[in-house]
Amino acid sequence: MYGEVTSFTLIDNNNLGYRDGQKKCYLYIPKNANIETSRFIVSFDGQNLFSKANGDYPLANCGGLKIDELITKNNYNYVVIGIDNSDSYRDQELTMSEVKFGSLDSKIYAIEPLINFKNGKLDDLGNFINQTLFPYLEKKFNRAITAQHCYIMGASSGGLASLYLGLRDHYRAILAMSPAVMLFNSEEWNRFYAGKDKKQPIYLYNGYKTGYLSRPLEEQDLESYLCIFTRREYEQMKKQEFSDLHIDLVENGIHNEASWSEAFSRFITIRKGL
Repeated sequence: MYGEVTSFTLIDNNNLGYRDGQKKCYLYIPKNANIETSRFIVSFDGQNLFSKANGDYPLANCGGLKIDELITKNNYNYVVIGIDNSDSYRDQELTMSEVKFGSLDSKIYAIEPLINFKNGKLDDLGNFINQTLFPYLEKKFNRAITAQHCYIMGASSGGLASLYLGLRDHYRAILAMSPAVMLFNSEEWNRFYAGKDKKQPIYLYNGYKTGYLSRPLEEQDLESYLCIFTRREYEQMKKQEFSDLHIDLVENGIHNEASWSEAFSRFITIRKGL
């Protein structure tokens, strides 16, 4: 109904040796796609992206982001590459290395134990995308595909990963939804922003509960908690003069794929194929 979703596994022992070199990915091609002119979207948590009509892989309880439905119904010409992050490596693979980025912020009220995010492998995962995934896609579609040709998106830890790799590798546009930026303090982020392209399009999304700004951190629900730090990074990027910066804050938005699907729809409407 909405096109075709297929899964495939790539081998990259240089970058993914810590997990036996294997990485599962998903590829969505819309029913009426024009591959020669399609824009590509790279997304984390590929296991949660598509509607149940398109496969038997595990989906979130709310049915996934259903971006295949959104793309088809609006006749958008986007091919989506989803990277599976459903296994035990998720927290590590979607978090930056403390050695390269800076220490995890020990003061946060973590929903999960902070030790789960130690030994971050996000740089390795980003190198896998550049050195193995993109060449695979270039061969498959017989066209140039690099970060500069693609949007990058993700939610929660995937939002953190999208913001970091999006800026590191200069993706065409970044959608970071409910990003777990609080894992690192503002000083580490400021140092990271300093040398980046300030004209790069960045879209931040977060939900929140009414009155969240009047509650202490330890009393926040997860989404409102993340929203405090998303706002912090938005203000920091403004001070660093990022000129194509957008923030989408939604009252009563919650931490699940249903809210992120709506955020994706707004993002893709704004981009309009740019």
